[in-house]
Amino acid sequence: MVDKLAENAHNVWARDRIRQGWTYGIQQDVKNRRNPRLVPYTLLDERTKKSNKDSLREAVRTLLGYGYNLEAPDQDYAARSAQTNNAAQRFRIFRAEKTYAVKSGKWYFEFEAVTAGDMRIGWTRPGCRSDQELGTDDQSFVFDGFKGQRWHQGNEHFGRSWQAGDVVGCLADMNENTMTFTLNGEVLLDDSGSELAFKDFEAGDGFIPVCSLGLSQVGRMNFGNDVATLKYFTICGLQEGYEPFAVNMNRDITIWFSKRLPQFITVPANHEHIEVTRIDGTVESSPCLKVIQRSFGSQNSSTDIVFYRLSMPIECAEVFSKMPIGGLANTNILPQKNEIEDYDADSDFEVLMKTAHGHLASTTSEKEKENVKAEFNNHKDYNQEKPSRLKQRFMLMRTKPDYNLTHSSTRLTEEVLADDRDDYDFLMQTTTYYYSVRIFPGQEPTNVWVGWITSDFHQYDTVYELEKVRTVTVTLGDEKGKVHESIKRSNCYMVWAGESTSPGQGRNNNGLEIGCLVDTASGLLTFTANGKELNTYYQVEASTKLFAAVFAQATSPNVFQFELGRVKNVMPLSAGLFKSERRNPIPQCPPRLHVQYLTPVLWSRVPNEFLKVDVSRVSDRHGWQVQCTEPLRFMSLHIPEENRSLDILELTEHEELLKFHYHTLRLYSAVCALGNNRVAHALCSHVDESQLLYAIENKYVPGLLRAGYYDLLIDTYLNTYATARLMMNNEFIVPMTDETKSITLFPDDNRNHAVPGVGLSTSLRPRMQFSSTSFLTVTGECFQYSPEFPLDILKAKTIEMLTEAVQEGSLHVRDPVGGSTEFLFVPLIKLFYTLLIMGIFCSEDLKHILQLIEASVFSEEADTSEEKSEKDVTKDEQKAEGGDDEFRGEQVPQEGLLQMKLPEPVKLQMCLLLQYLCDCQLRHRIEAIVGFSDDFVLKLQENQRFRYNEVMQALNMSAALTAKKTKEFRSPPQEQINMLLSFKNDRRECPCPVEVREDLLDFHEDLMAHCGIELEEEEADSDDSDSTIRGRLMNLVEKVTYLKKRQAESPLDQEAKKPTTLQQLISETMVRWAQESVIEDPELVRAMFVLLHRQYDGIGELVRALPKTYTINRVSVEDTINLLASLGQIRSLLSVRMGKEEEKLMIRGLGDIMNNKVFYQHPNLMRALGMHETVMEVMVNVLGGGESKEIIFPKMVANCCRFLCYFCRISRQNQKAMFDHLSYLLENSSVGLASPSMRGSTPLDVAAASVMDNNELALALREPDLEKVVQYLAGCGLQSCAMLVAKGYPDIGWNPVEGERYLDFLRFAVFCNGESVEENANEVVRLLIRRPECFGPALRGEGGDGLLSAMEEAIKISEDPARDGLSPTDEHSRSLDIEEEDDTIHMGNAIMTFYSALIDLLGRCAPEIHLINAGKGEAIRIKSILRSLIPLEDLEGVISIPFQMPTVAKDGTVVEPDMSAGFCPDHKAAMVLFLERVYGIEEQEFLLHLLEVGFLPDLRAAASLDTAALSATDMALALNRYLCTAVLPLLTKCAPLFAGTEHHASLIDSLLHTVYRLSKGCSLTKAQRDAIEECLLAICGQLRPSMMQHLLRRLVFDVPLLNEHAKMPLKLLTNHYERCWKYYCLPGGWGSFGAASEEELHLSRKLFWGIFDALSQKKYEHELFKLALPCLSAVAGALPPDYMESNYVAMMEKQSSVDTEGNFNPQPVATLSVTLPEKLDYFINKYAEHSHDKWTMDKMLFFFQLTNGWVYGETNNEITKVHPL
Repeated sequence: MVDKLAENAHNVWARDRIRQGWTYGIQQDVKNRRNPRLVPYTLLDERTKKSNKDSLREAVRTLLGYGYNLEAPDQDYAARSAQTNNAAQRFRIFRAEKTYAVKSGKWYFEFEAVTAGDMRIGWTRPGCRSDQELGTDDQSFVFDGFKGQRWHQGNEHFGRSWQAGDVVGCLADMNENTMTFTLNGEVLLDDSGSELAFKDFEAGDGFIPVCSLGLSQVGRMNFGNDVATLKYFTICGLQEGYEPFAVNMNRDITIWFSKRLPQFITVPANHEHIEVTRIDGTVESSPCLKVIQRSFGSQNSSTDIVFYRLSMPIECAEVFSKMPIGGLANTNILPQKNEIEDYDADSDFEVLMKTAHGHLASTTSEKEKENVKAEFNNHKDYNQEKPSRLKQRFMLMRTKPDYNLTHSSTRLTEEVLADDRDDYDFLMQTTTYYYSVRIFPGQEPTNVWVGWITSDFHQYDTVYELEKVRTVTVTLGDEKGKVHESIKRSNCYMVWAGESTSPGQGRNNNGLEIGCLVDTASGLLTFTANGKELNTYYQVEASTKLFAAVFAQATSPNVFQFELGRVKNVMPLSAGLFKSERRNPIPQCPPRLHVQYLTPVLWSRVPNEFLKVDVSRVSDRHGWQVQCTEPLRFMSLHIPEENRSLDILELTEHEELLKFHYHTLRLYSAVCALGNNRVAHALCSHVDESQLLYAIENKYVPGLLRAGYYDLLIDTYLNTYATARLMMNNEFIVPMTDETKSITLFPDDNRNHAVPGVGLSTSLRPRMQFSSTSFLTVTGECFQYSPEFPLDILKAKTIEMLTEAVQEGSLHVRDPVGGSTEFLFVPLIKLFYTLLIMGIFCSEDLKHILQLIEASVFSEEADTSEEKSEKDVTKDEQKAEGGDDEFRGEQVPQEGLLQMKLPEPVKLQMCLLLQYLCDCQLRHRIEAIVGFSDDFVLKLQENQRFRYNEVMQALNMSAALTAKKTKEFRSPPQEQINMLLSFKNDRRECPCPVEVREDLLDFHEDLMAHCGIELEEEEADSDDSDSTIRGRLMNLVEKVTYLKKRQAESPLDQEAKKPTTLQQLISETMVRWAQESVIEDPELVRAMFVLLHRQYDGIGELVRALPKTYTINRVSVEDTINLLASLGQIRSLLSVRMGKEEEKLMIRGLGDIMNNKVFYQHPNLMRALGMHETVMEVMVNVLGGGESKEIIFPKMVANCCRFLCYFCRISRQNQKAMFDHLSYLLENSSVGLASPSMRGSTPLDVAAASVMDNNELALALREPDLEKVVQYLAGCGLQSCAMLVAKGYPDIGWNPVEGERYLDFLRFAVFCNGESVEENANEVVRLLIRRPECFGPALRGEGGDGLLSAMEEAIKISEDPARDGLSPTDEHSRSLDIEEEDDTIHMGNAIMTFYSALIDLLGRCAPEIHLINAGKGEAIRIKSILRSLIPLEDLEGVISIPFQMPTVAKDGTVVEPDMSAGFCPDHKAAMVLFLERVYGIEEQEFLLHLLEVGFLPDLRAAASLDTAALSATDMALALNRYLCTAVLPLLTKCAPLFAGTEHHASLIDSLLHTVYRLSKGCSLTKAQRDAIEECLLAICGQLRPSMMQHLLRRLVFDVPLLNEHAKMPLKLLTNHYERCWKYYCLPGGWGSFGAASEEELHLSRKLFWGIFDALSQKKYEHELFKLALPCLSAVAGALPPDYMESNYVAMMEKQSSVDTEGNFNPQPVATLSVTLPEKLDYFINKYAEHSHDKWTMDKMLFFFQLTNGWVYGETNNEITKVHPL
């Protein structure tokens, strides 16, 4: 009591001195009012303390002398009073981390009392409170050596007091539940003489060491990391079986201390004083959080004020859009200059304070200025007391002025509140939020404050006063002193509930309700009391986060409750707290919203490392220099809502935060996984490289966070490439290089297995590519790859950490990194596994790490046990000698990782690692097989070539022997290989030499041994064994005896023998794991069984892997790697949800593959890599979403289908691979059919490509597949396309657009390689006949108008824009023209295309002519059906329809018709095909009729387009295709019908000239020229010689030019004159054809001399002379021998005939240099007069009958028939 009185007296004296202006000083200075004793009582010198105590002690004696009684208080009251007087500030508690709590065993630690002051030491439960002195509750069991007491829920005398330097030993026996303390090795006793300080306690959650230190006290805790440092452990503790608390710990124990920084924490359920009850809302009441003072009225009741708040804040807008009180939006809150002068303020600061609440500026009147000034200078608070000037400056709370607010204001009047109905539209637009606090009856309102606080509120006190709220004014100005912006800030905006009550006001039975409103758009805070608005308001700045808060001092058990309700036109607080409830006017109170209270002390973690500071005294003048050269790094966790940071290492004891942030890291990993590199780059700005390296290196990071950071590192930086490598793990592309040929199964002749994964591997893998992290990007190219990470640093750290982890695991430490063996090994092994997949480790690194796993197997020295033991001895000798650094760096623990007892998650990671090692071993075997095969096949070929030459040089072999010897060389390659390798069973003679056989057999034995298959010795001698029954029986008995003997010896061998191969290690490990404990993880069970199965299925793995093995040339390595990169990109999209970015990546990847030459050079590689399967899977993911035909990513589907079409076209085997997916393709065949831009790139096109031109696959089509297509086709004939109708196209009642595409597929199914597939054709016709709707409305049967009528109607539709497509005025049509020009559909053209496709299909379904001639009934019936469907007249009508031709406008531009909108030549081609295959042309008259009405007009049209401007138009090219593929081949086939057509000479002559003119077209392909040549030759070969005369006249001018167009005429003339030479040569002619006329002979002569002279002047060209010389011979042979002509006349005629291009070029005689003789002048005049008279007579006679004739006139007038001549 004397001490407390002395301290209080000192505090009273210090308070008075400070009020008088005294301050602290080193020396007493009365003049300057400085005193050295103005310090806390505990820091006073002992002399002053003694003086104060002596005076107070004398005062107490005086009271006792007067007869007063002074009684000591009880212990509980003492504890409460100590807490009330902030006793916690007088001590600090230190304890071990909760994770070190021990529940069993016997433990010991020491505490050295460096000072002998107030300290306590002992044990505590993990739930020890930081704000309560040790031993005052039920958590701690401590010894107070200062007072000689033991403390646990009170104190008792125990032991003796300590002195400075004494050591206290703390012993806890968790088995017997006793605690003992020693002092300097001597056991302390209680008053009864017992050694037990505490006993019979419950172990519970365990105990940890703890101590508390008073002010200025020093102590040292020694947990026994180094046992030698424990001073008295050998005396007391060791013999009793106690262990040091830090035994088997590699790291220093983490210490936590009580930190005095008030923080809000959630009210726990077991709080001593406070209880929070959650009340759910109903229809009539809002949800509430009720706060109850649980201990009110009891002895331990707390009378201090408690600071409460809700756990979640509401945030104001970043920029205020509404005007503050009395101001305008976005206006300056400062008054004008003249206003500042009127205020007569002392400083700019006061001016700022006056305007901080946004009073009216420029719009304020003079009177209002005075009012504002008066209001400021005479401001009164709620008690109507005039505040001091200092208080005025710092007040944020203002009396609300009576301003007219806008409708967005939160002002609530009684009239507004009278109507309870909400304006819904206004409510959805409001930014005002409301909550209320109800103060229950019995609770004094004067002890309650309600309002808002910010996250910076940390002021803890036993009382609260509004006047003490701290505020600060932030001012922004310039150098001239002009203020630009000013704002006041505070951390507390409260209203006193006592302000809302008055003495005359009656108390409400429901208590007092304080309402709090915040307008987040303006930052205005207002309040109400029982529905009436208070005059108090606050203005906060933008982006302020506000917590609903209540400060209350309990005066009743029911204190208050938060009511999360709402008022009219105001949203509830929950709408502002939760984004998901932003538009929900119904109040919510989810479980995540808690009530928090302010606690003054929290546990904080003591850093494991401290700053290393260098302190030096520079000089007397400059003083001391403190310098820190190395910064101390730590990583903190920012909590935005609370505006505070927390060291991530402290999350160990914050389980909720730990789990939350672990899940946050997992979320980061999830969103950047699966190749989402864009998010990965974005995450690099949140969790960068340095943070990750710190997190994975730090040994104190909590286990969950450790796992989360490792996973984040892997998923963000490494997993993309690792996944790409894993995807190719079962695909082996081996380049045929020298390195590949050097790979062998065993590294040496000893046949010892190499370390898996170590050594040369040449299989192609994806190239590792990363992109630098960049936060400012213009394009998305940098996001194509993962962000880069320093892999060398990561590799080195991984090796180092894994080595340390294995060493720790082998020592069974109690504090593994991460807190458990699982968190120690799982992240590390996962990281190592990922880096191993990526191929980061070199051979030496991998050897070192694998030796950590199992040194006896993964060691090159582990040849035999004897060799291993010898080398161990050698290593021990080297170690004893010291060795070098390199050797010491490679030391590994004696116990490998697989020998430890591991938890199941670690076992699972080890299984994955062992799986990959098995994959590496399999890859090595594949490469060894490839290397051996190359050399082996080379030897086979050399031997085969030698034997072939030997056979060829033999001269005396018989025919039979020669046939036998050469059979091998005449066989296919596969059969040759079978013959060469038939020596396996030696059943027949094999041509393979013995040495080659031995090579293969040796390799086979090595391969079996490498796969772990032991070859029995009996198998080698099986050929020499007795084949009789007795012999076989004896052999069986011997085998059984051998097996029994081996089984009896095997247990001894297995005990002594250690595994030496990976197969043996895995087998032994899996068996041991299965036996040591019950495995609960089903995934681990599967992984173990897969591993076991692989060890006994080595040959099966090879058999399954070899089909996926592909060898390439070294030249193609680079292209193949690029191909693999694109394939990996596509594969990474399989498991992600498609978006626009993924669509771009997919399209780019497919484009890169199709542009790679390897795609076309190695079609089998594409199939081995399963590219079609990958692309199909992507399509399935995209198309499998729903039943709608509308596809989300049409471009990607189109590119996928285009890729698959190319895939089918490069190989027939690829076609067969895609044919397996035919059913799925047909099920999704409707996708994209309505989009013209996707033509050739739809699933139906892929299905067609899989059977195109492949008779085998076409025959493999099943009837259900064809029936499915016909069913879809029938649907198109019954209803319109819903997608087109939705876009605005006219509804015509059926769907010709998609129907035509199904017809195309059926065409490929029934017609392959130029011939009909009879089975499919018959089936398709039967299916179509059963469904007449497939034929369209015109051919459906009843009611159909026929083909010709349908085509004519379609042409009319195409000419009518309103019926042909979208309306030009439609908005959708305009957007379609801009964005989707390629997707425009013309309905008329679609109808014509459908019917032409239908006719084409039916024509191809027609049976072949040989089946008709054979009299097959089915063929005849089908032909009759087809003829009945399409009449011949309709075919003639369609063929005779003219085309719309392109023209040249006056300005020279070409006006070209839209081929996609109207009738085009492709529509006629189908009619010609049907005509040819179904009807045929057997009569001459019918042929000539078709020629006249249909074919010849089209031929003339095509010839007319052969001009420079029109030859390249779409119509010209389409006409050429139609004529050369349909018409001219038909005419060629019908050429015999042209015989005897003399009566149609003009028609034939026109045909010949037109076809000949067409042959000189400039836009023809070679195939088209060949078709024209074949047709012309065939027709001319059937005509009479005289009918060729007109053509010969043309050829006389063209052929002698001998240009590129002369080759076909030369062939024609050669055939003609060789056939008709009798017609020209014999005088009697050629039978009925007669003899040649003089003109024909003359033309023939001119042809001969023209060709002869042209050849004589032309250089030799092989092709030209090859055609011209036979032509000359044919013409010369046909001419009569006596028929001659002068060369001069022929030359003149040639010169006056044609130009160099073969066109007529008139060349009159040059007369300019000729002079007329005078004798001819008379003749000229007379001839001129005659000519004039003749012209005049013609004029008059010609118009005499029509008019009155021409007459004379002065001027020429055509209308009046007047002429001056």
